[in-house]
Amino acid sequence: MKKISLIVCLLALLCTMGFSYSWSFQEMPLIAQEFVAEKFPNTSVYSVSFDYGKYNVTLSNGAKIEFDGAGNWLEVKDAVVFPRDLIPAVAMRYLDTNFPAMNIDKIKHVNGKYEVKFKNGWQVVFNDLGDYSNYEWVGNHSSYGD
Repeated sequence: MKKISLIVCLLALLCTMGFSYSWSFQEMPLIAQEFVAEKFPNTSVYSVSFDYGKYNVTLSNGAKIEFDGAGNWLEVKDAVVFPRDLIPAVAMRYLDTNFPAMNIDKIKHVNGKYEVKFKNGWQVVFNDLGDYSNYEWVGNHSSYGD
């Protein structure tokens, strides 16, 4: 009976742990390593985890970057300063012209588009070439990719 209880407790513990693994930055795909070195040259890597097929990197300045399993960046958030070349130049010019005082919260690059979310809850969407697509309210809540 004690063995059964022990097995049940161990299984319950394993189920609640999830599937997130600590990872070494050097074990990540080279494309992801190069992205971090190029876009955030003066920042060190604080932690790396691999969760559900995605790498999650936290930098020493608090920025968080999500990569797919191949090392392609999917999202950058909480950066003090977002690299200007993170999105196409035409999209950055559009933001500079139309939203000069807006503070960026996060930038996603998925499904052939760039989503730039501002801290006030509004989001601007661009296609993969950087052409404006739409402007929408997504709110100030954590359901936006958190």
